[in-house]
Amino acid sequence: MKKVRRLRAGSPIAIVSPSWGGPSKYPAIFDAGLENLRIMGLVPVEFPTARMDAAELRKNPRLRANDLHNAFLDPQIEGVIASIGGDDSVRLLEFLDPEVFLKNPKFIMGYSDSTTFLNFISDAGLVTFYGPSIMSGFAQWKHYPIEVTDHFKEIVFHAGTPTWGFNSYYSEGYPDFGDLIQIGHFKPQQPTDGWHWFPGSSHAVREGVLWGGCIEVLEMMKGTRYWPRTWADKILFLESNEDVPTPTAVSYWLRNYGVQGVFSQISALLVARPIGYTLQQKLELEEVIRVVVREEFGVQDLLVITNMDFGHTDPQWIMPIGGRVEIDPMGKCMKLLDPVCD
Repeated sequence: MKKVRRLRAGSPIAIVSPSWGGPSKYPAIFDAGLENLRIMGLVPVEFPTARMDAAELRKNPRLRANDLHNAFLDPQIEGVIASIGGDDSVRLLEFLDPEVFLKNPKFIMGYSDSTTFLNFISDAGLVTFYGPSIMSGFAQWKHYPIEVTDHFKEIVFHAGTPTWGFNSYYSEGYPDFGDLIQIGHFKPQQPTDGWHWFPGSSHAVREGVLWGGCIEVLEMMKGTRYWPRTWADKILFLESNEDVPTPTAVSYWLRNYGVQGVFSQISALLVARPIGYTLQQKLELEEVIRVVVREEFGVQDLLVITNMDFGHTDPQWIMPIGGRVEIDPMGKCMKLLDPVCD
């Protein structure tokens, strides 16, 4: 797996909109995200798709793919961050050339609908980063706890090997992007009881390469040539978006993974805290995962952790796709084994 160059103060960062054209609808929240990048010492560079009209973007997946290519081909650009997610970036994949990314390795980050191209690039051999986008994450950066912002800096500025643990609270999304008074804020904080380590999981330390993302978006990739051919040595991480799929719907999707033999091959299954769920739905989701993995497919010792801090609730940890991590059930933590930046 090829590492990327670490970022530094003054690094020019390409801002692209590979999915929904959110900046054209809500420029104030987009601008807040750009300003927070500047405060961090980075230099945002808006590429043509960044503020393009949402309707025009939707018609032009090739144009969006070209923006990704051009960001990597531009020798002045040192990183790429998506403006926001969406629901159709899978349409870009046929227009993407893996050699463009491999020959010009650099930092790229997004989440949700960015799942498609982040895994495409990672599968080609380059580490990518599942984490905050400009409008959903960086616009609210000032309100993240220092341990989360330090976590980002340790990975991409200092080429470190951070350890992930659980946050003591979380927020489910943001106030309406059209509310100018609430720009940069989260919805009310809620306490959390930490990660949930499934009974029956072995207490042995697990090691593997991270792969995954938004489960609804991964459904668009299943059965295509962009789907993994092998799951050996992978740690699969899954999260759900604000569409709030029912636990029953998730059970159908997980059953498909079971039929593929995924659960018997991966080193661990990591599931994020779902957004928009009631307490009862959260309990139902964990029961669904237990039944599908343990009972229906008989995988008794797979390490399964739920209620984790990545994805659509905040603060969100950054998950380096293609990065090798170690999970310690006794220490209740996950650690990056090797730096993913040079």
